[in-house]
Amino acid sequence: SHEGLSEAEVDRALTDRPLLTDILEFSLELAIGQTIGSVTLETVDRLHSKKEKYIQLRAIAKENGQTVKIGIAIAPQNHPQSLCATLKRLVEYEKFDLTKGCILSAENPAIPIHWQAYGYLTKLCSQMGGKWVKLQPADLKPLLALWQVYQQRSDYGLTAEQVYQFARSRQIIPKNPLIWAIFTNSTPSIPPNSMEEK
Repeated sequence: SHEGLSEAEVDRALTDRPLLTDILEFSLELAIGQTIGSVTLETVDRLHSKKEKYIQLRAIAKENGQTVKIGIAIAPQNHPQSLCATLKRLVEYEKFDLTKGCILSAENPAIPIHWQAYGYLTKLCSQMGGKWVKLQPADLKPLLALWQVYQQRSDYGLTAEQVYQFARSRQIIPKNPLIWAIFTNSTPSIPPNSMEEK
């Protein structure tokens, strides 16, 4: 159960990019072959290149017979230059072989209109079918709990397959609002109040 997780553990996962990348990669691997909205997940790649520290994951899926390739980037916390660099890469669909970009953030960004990042975010969300997804603690909690059980499975006397079976039988990943938001178009692209005049 994820009820036993402390707020501090969830907060750490929200702000620790490598840890969050591990949790998301694990969660998406569990969802391979499952349908999320109208999308069926086929593979998930971790973008390992040293040059590429901005886009963490790429999910490849089928939607209505078409292949979709979603770049998933975790927004850096309180670091405007890194945020701009991340958004700049996320709109380079051809370079990174993407059809869609998604940036995840634990905070609503207050991006002044004169910043370059504002232009990239507007382009991503308004022109390129991409989106900004807010990381909510309640959505991350079950993914974090499942990942922790998997990491400590020998302590619980479980096999990897038993953890997978449990997650799949309960549809934990496809029903998760965070995963749902990444793959479907049912959430607003840009959160209210994210753009502000300075």
